[in-house]
Amino acid sequence: MAYVADGEIVDGSWVLNILVTDLQVEKTLRVTGDLHIGGVMLKLVQALDIALDWSDHALWWPEKIRWLHRARSTLDQYNVQADAKLQFTPMHKNKSTTTRSSDSGT
Repeated sequence: MAYVADGEIVDGSWVLNILVTDLQVEKTLRVTGDLHIGGVMLKLVQALDIALDWSDHALWWPEKIRWLHRARSTLDQYNVQADAKLQFTPMHKNKSTTTRSSDSGT
């Protein structure tokens, strides 16, 4: 049961900010440390309410230079706290191809 003290929810939950890089949108989710990474991504996609293929996306923690890709691990196990700035971004970035003049046959 959640309690309210001084206008704040007192239930062990906290606010996690996640930048969705494809959309350049920051979403705020209320989470608890025992929430697993798969659950965080599910809550995020549901909050976005946009029908896209998110299968190549994962949570990236730039400050720690670390992917949070183990869906069954919890935020506590990764030591993610309220001050973390996470990104929901493709794991496999498209690399632009360049054509060298020597490849053009001239």
